[in-house]
Amino acid sequence: MEVSPRDSDRSRANTRQRGNRSDAPAWKRSVSADSGSMLAARGPSLLAVGKNVPSFWCLQTLSAENSVLSLAVTDSRIFAGTQGAEVMGWAASDYNLVGRLRHDNSVLSVVVSADGSVLYCGSNGCVHVWNASTLELVAILRCSSWTGDIYALSLVIHPHLGATLCLGCQNTTIQLMDVSKINANTKNHPSLSVKCSASEDFVEHPDVYELPIQHHHGYVYCLIHSFDGDDNLRLFSGAGDEVVNVWS
Repeated sequence: MEVSPRDSDRSRANTRQRGNRSDAPAWKRSVSADSGSMLAARGPSLLAVGKNVPSFWCLQTLSAENSVLSLAVTDSRIFAGTQGAEVMGWAASDYNLVGRLRHDNSVLSVVVSADGSVLYCGSNGCVHVWNASTLELVAILRCSSWTGDIYALSLVIHPHLGATLCLGCQNTTIQLMDVSKINANTKNHPSLSVKCSASEDFVEHPDVYELPIQHHHGYVYCLIHSFDGDDNLRLFSGAGDEVVNVWS
């Protein structure tokens, strides 16, 4: 029997309604996101493909209300950068919503400091810096040259060089910022202007330094770094030009 488009839409609507009813499986039941609580209990496990690969159960499902574009966790917090121009924060202990950190644009990248005290959030042309515990805004790092969206963040803590924040940008560059002086109690709120000039290799700001690297021919979507046994740093960047660059 042929199903009309209207009947098909009604069937999908009924399916969605049933998914929220109490007689639905426990892992499909949901709670209103406004309550800030968890949405699901125990869900189906992922199949282990080998004896050395662990199985996973979905313990909780948290509503971010918009597409989730980035994630970061600390011992006490779970952070999700969303397309709705905010970062949702939940307590890791009970999964209750503890804060919504507003931004001007979609939050495409998030990373936390090694001690879990500072949260960096990349958006369009700037990085918001938050106290990860109090959820207070510490600073906004703005690039004076156009970078477009900041798709990736990698925070490098070097034993001799301090803290460097690496930004993967829409304008095909990797921006390197010395954020050694940024901490959870930085008083430069609300804005630090980071200056960059194409005619100069390195431009100094009293609190933040920036050095642009350009060797990709596409948006820089991902960054990751590693150290070898001698503290030698390597930075890996992946972009829309179908290559992975290795920097040392």
